[in-house]
Amino acid sequence: MFYFDPTITLKEEIVDNKGKIVIPKKTVYNPLDNHSLKNPLLFLNGEDQGHISWAMEQEEEAVWVLTKGNPFELGEQLGKSIKFDQGGVIAKRMAIKYIPAKVVQEGKKLKIEESSLRKKNG
Repeated sequence: MFYFDPTITLKEEIVDNKGKIVIPKKTVYNPLDNHSLKNPLLFLNGEDQGHISWAMEQEEEAVWVLTKGNPFELGEQLGKSIKFDQGGVIAKRMAIKYIPAKVVQEGKKLKIEESSLRKKNG
């Protein structure tokens, strides 16, 4: 288990359509200040039956995020909407090295628990 702090420092200013600066360069921003993670995220390999079984044992309201497999096909089989992390970009950004993994918000950080079913992500 470890924590991920999603805080970023803007490298460029954010401007509106008229060129007016909306957010200055070097502003420190944590998206969890404005948006909360309402449901846990479950990162898993959709081609691994062990991962699928693990995910089914988790909270009902969790959002499944596949790092491998067909989210449409699996979603249809399970009657569930499933997301896909194309190229593992999100998992890598959160420093998830092993899947399956569960991500929940705790305050202004994300708590990441990598399962004992560990398989190298990517």
